[in-house]
Amino acid sequence: MAERQLTMEEKWALMPLKDLVMKALQWGWLDIFLFSRVLIDKFGKEEASRLIEKARVDYNYKRGRAEAEKLGNPQGVDAYMEKMLEKQNLQPLGADVKITERTKNKVVFNTSPCIIAEAYKALAADPRVVEMFGGDAIEVAKAHCTHDRGWANGFDPKMKFQMTKFLLDGDDLCEFVAETEE
Repeated sequence: MAERQLTMEEKWALMPLKDLVMKALQWGWLDIFLFSRVLIDKFGKEEASRLIEKARVDYNYKRGRAEAEKLGNPQGVDAYMEKMLEKQNLQPLGADVKITERTKNKVVFNTSPCIIAEAYKALAADPRVVEMFGGDAIEVAKAHCTHDRGWANGFDPKMKFQMTKFLLDGDDLCEFVAETEE
């Protein structure tokens, strides 16, 4: 006699939340990697990475721009950090943010741990993905992980924003610097 199949809720209850989230992220990102494979085959790795990054930055720039317009276009690192921290706190997958330097015109902050970076790394090491991409999977992940820059530049186009450390490059955290001129 066949055993009863577990319901989705029962399967979820058996899996630790972090594992459930990782599996869901990896499943969705496998499609991103598959689409990226098509771009790489058609345009080459460098152009494919550029196109992926452009799409992500442009999309998130529009999101940041819309948020700023809704708030009356506030300027400066204080307005950016206030809204970014609010946004991070509302995202269930938002990484912990630690501010390490803050002045009137500059803020340096980092994020770690990041479940999204962990999922990217695990998927990039998956034998199925390695078979498809070789070492290119992590490069696709890096091109895809540009949302912070796009959103920040959209929120305040006058603000200079850069990532100085990157988990996907092997650093122990992602570090960001946002600056405005005096």
